[in-house]
Amino acid sequence: MYWQPHISFRDMRRSIALEALVRERIERLNLYHARISRCRVVIARVQKRQRQGQLFNVHVDCTVPGSELTVDRDAAEDAHVAIRDAFDAMRRRLEDHARRQRGEVKHGHERITEVLTMDDWTTQQRVQLKATLDNRYGELLATVREELRSSDEPEWLALADRMTEIGTESLADLLADVRATSVDSHVREMRAIEAARLRMRQGRFGACVDCGDAIAFERLRALPTAERCITCQQQRDQAYGGVALPTL
Repeated sequence: MYWQPHISFRDMRRSIALEALVRERIERLNLYHARISRCRVVIARVQKRQRQGQLFNVHVDCTVPGSELTVDRDAAEDAHVAIRDAFDAMRRRLEDHARRQRGEVKHGHERITEVLTMDDWTTQQRVQLKATLDNRYGELLATVREELRSSDEPEWLALADRMTEIGTESLADLLADVRATSVDSHVREMRAIEAARLRMRQGRFGACVDCGDAIAFERLRALPTAERCITCQQQRDQAYGGVALPTL
């Protein structure tokens, strides 16, 4: 995911934990549709009803080629539940949209799917993927450093200063000991980027870790840290009941 999602809160304070959850769910949406170009999420606290506590509404808006997909979920007393239901609904809409697109591109009775291996990629494509990983890593690094510097913990302040002296390939391991919800999702993404960089150096980047087939370039362009082709990823999600797993 090389574009930045827009996440906002309405009639409630910003929650770093909820924002991290939303970012994680947005990343998972890319597993089901490789050509999402924009995603906007609004989490709102709605007016209380008689004999009922506070309720939450979650609006998710995704832009894909030729369509603008929108989902609204409300009347949930738990913001986490509202987010879960909204993103589950958006996942189904994205899957339906992707199936319709695949059905439109046919030659006779055969569907044409172009899958390029890393050896087939142009120099421009290789540079594009590496730049996407490097740029995102830099953004995460700056965000984590800012979060640590805003902390009252002396050890975190010291760590923020040391981050500029430590090699980028080991930063995620160092930060893994930081027990802060505000940086957890960032550290996981940094670790995934470091792993993708390693696969690039070893010549294994772009090959599915499960079946060994090439991962489609469009999928990697949307999610450069992907370790699995879309088929194997969907099978993995189904096997684990949709539970978020440490690797892609």
